[in-house]
Amino acid sequence: MFNLGSSYFHVPLTTVRHLLNVVRRLLNGLENQGHIVFVDHFYSAPILFKYISSHGIHACGTAMTNRRHFPKQIVTTKRQLPRGQHKFLCCSNMTAVAWCDRRPIYFLSTYHDPTTMTSINRKNRDGTISAVSCPQLVVDHNSFMGGVDHNDQMCKLYKPRRHYRWPRQLFIKCIMWACYDAFVIAQQYVPCRRAGHRLYTITNFVEDCVESLIPDQQSTSTVRRRSTW
Repeated sequence: MFNLGSSYFHVPLTTVRHLLNVVRRLLNGLENQGHIVFVDHFYSAPILFKYISSHGIHACGTAMTNRRHFPKQIVTTKRQLPRGQHKFLCCSNMTAVAWCDRRPIYFLSTYHDPTTMTSINRKNRDGTISAVSCPQLVVDHNSFMGGVDHNDQMCKLYKPRRHYRWPRQLFIKCIMWACYDAFVIAQQYVPCRRAGHRLYTITNFVEDCVESLIPDQQSTSTVRRRSTW
């Protein structure tokens, strides 16, 4: 299983083809081996799924309804599709699914059977837990995209940084990705949950990295005292 995630900043692209080529290059050499790639809506497109399916690789992921060749017939609203209900369209080995949780969510898959149903637990507004019916592909997607989604949550930009233009946002995100990867490796040597110690978080790790890069020097400037008379 493989998964690809995205960040939540906008990078202007001339065509969607440049974006889809990223996935094609990453899957180079894995053709016809029965692999399944899980992607989120940033990479998902019928054109891409058809291409990698022709090379013996299955795909599953959330989808944006404005992508080219996505079937508009299943685009719906929350009023038209109650919670836990879904509808789908199939073309060859590709399936487009609309499933409603709190709002409609759209999926594309070349591997799953849309009639295979299961259930997931969802928290209601009153705090109670209830089982919500959903297609099996929803559970599989949530399971195999969990690591990528967690990475995006840990490396998200703070609100004061979201007004930056996309090159600066991309630079900061690359630094955060490097910090998070280092944090994961550090946990293999010093667990973040130790008896008798406070939980060591990614924020603590970043603070320690920043402090280690700042030289421990005192200012040589003269401090002027206020006169007492």
